[in-house]
Amino acid sequence: MATKDIRSQLVDILPFVNNLNSDGSSNGLIIDTDEYLSIMFTYTMEPFSDGTHTVTVFHDDGAGFTTASPIPDENVLGSFPVIEAETPQSTNILRTWGIFGNKRFIRITVVSTGTGGSQNRLKVHFMGIKKKVPVDFI
Repeated sequence: MATKDIRSQLVDILPFVNNLNSDGSSNGLIIDTDEYLSIMFTYTMEPFSDGTHTVTVFHDDGAGFTTASPIPDENVLGSFPVIEAETPQSTNILRTWGIFGNKRFIRITVVSTGTGGSQNRLKVHFMGIKKKVPVDFI
């Protein structure tokens, strides 16, 4: 029987937690991906009745994010989510997507429209496998 799976080596960081209660753009943390072999995102959102939230991941060579651009579609495994008002039947689904590329820093940005002032709480988790894995995982 297996004692480890791929998720046992994942490092979980919460780069975006926000109450999306107004229209506009919200930025998450800038993450240095230099120490990771692979990157995956998951998100959870409390049920809500209005608004659309479009998630994009930006990348840049520098931590200052002065020349940041959205990660192109061909470097996205899956697709960036567009989160709309959900029915109760669809709120318990785990949604994931991944990215790859050669730029070191990434940041999640969410653009919200039609929110109507309600509290729409979104959490996006960054998960990655580190390049240097502790000996007990081998």
